[in-house]
Amino acid sequence: MSSIVITALVSGLSFLLLVILCIAEARRGQRIILQRVRSWFDSLVLRVFYFVTHIKLHFGAGAVRIFFHYCIHRLLGAFLTVLGWLQTALRHLQQQNRTVATVVRKEQERTHLDVIAEHKVNVTLTEAEKERLKQRSLGE
Repeated sequence: MSSIVITALVSGLSFLLLVILCIAEARRGQRIILQRVRSWFDSLVLRVFYFVTHIKLHFGAGAVRIFFHYCIHRLLGAFLTVLGWLQTALRHLQQQNRTVATVVRKEQERTHLDVIAEHKVNVTLTEAEKERLKQRSLGE
């Protein structure tokens, strides 16, 4: 199975289990799983809600909105910085890959005739060796 199908199945099954859990908790009238943690998160959400409401009352709704936009702006700036670093790193890797690919391509383009020609050049006798070999074969 592909990873997309597995992810879809796991997500669907998790969603179904959460729906069943919510229905069971609604019938029972209390939480079943992770009561303390979920209560802590509830109180945290309430505190944030009261804080935002308090800010809205004292400074107006525009202050909360401006603060929210400021936070989003800073977050997007951080993402942009990370993406710039990532782009630089990927460019460097791409240049290295091009160098390696060029070497591999040249190596793959060599035929057996190229290898034979290279071997012939490597084992070719010098003129002095040819002359000695000729003298030895004529002398014997």
